[in-house]
This record gives sequence, structure tokens and C-alpha cells, in this order.
Amino acid sequence: MSRPRYETNLDLENEENAAKEIRECWGVDVVKIPDSYGADWMISRGGKQVGWGEYKRRDMVWGQYPTIVLSVRKVADLIRLADVSGKALFFVEANDGLRYAEVHATDRFEIEIGGRTCKTRDSADVEPVVHLKTIRFKEVARM
Repeated sequence: MSRPRYETNLDLENEENAAKEIRECWGVDVVKIPDSYGADWMISRGGKQVGWGEYKRRDMVWGQYPTIVLSVRKVADLIRLADVSGKALFFVEANDGLRYAEVHATDRFEIEIGGRTCKTRDSADVEPVVHLKTIRFKEVARM
């Protein structure tokens, strides 16, 4: 049995608004790709693929926490895609702006069991996670 989808219409709207901001700021195409790829977007410029993106919305302001949490599986999926072509980019939209960090196969991450430990929806919400230091993130745009 497959896992239920918890993505809401608001989540999809936030994701599309972030993609639009990236398109406008960077002059790229940001295309939603099937879930089976393990990333949210393929990013291209001038018809040539240049990167892969995973998007998360967090109810926080930058600097509120020292790290941003992402599942190890998502990191591995992004790196696997980047091994084929392009960069692996993790986008996080907080209450005060959209930022991104590159992830690489050579990174040595701090990993622990975590994820959605408050308001857990199912057993897959608690999993191995990576902590990306917030200082790794660069600003895409101010909202």
C-alpha cells in the first residue's frame, strides 16, 4: 500500500509561487516533475537542463534555527539526479524569504532520526534526516 499524499492545494500554490520567483530572478525554466524522480523540479536555461530542485515551506524566519532539516532520502535523490546532470538545489521558503543551498555527494552531513516528530501523521514521518546549516543558504528573493 502506498503512502497517502499530504500535500495540500496551499502547498502546491506555495511551490508554484516559489518556482515563479526563481524563474523571474534567475531567468530559468522551473518545471514540476513526477514524484517518482524524488525532486520537485527540473531547472533549465535556454532549453538545457542545469539543475534539480526540492522545495520546502517552513513557518520560521531565517536565523531562528541553526539548521534546516531534510530527509536523507530527498538528499540522496537530489544527488543521484545531479550525478546525471546539473546541480542539486534545496529551496526553503521561510516567512521572510526564499533561499537555496546546493548539496553535493562529497558533503558530510550530520544525520539523526527526526522529521515530523510533533503531529506525526504516520510511521514514515519519522526518518533519518540531514541538518543543513542555515549559513549554507543563499537568498533567491525577498518576499
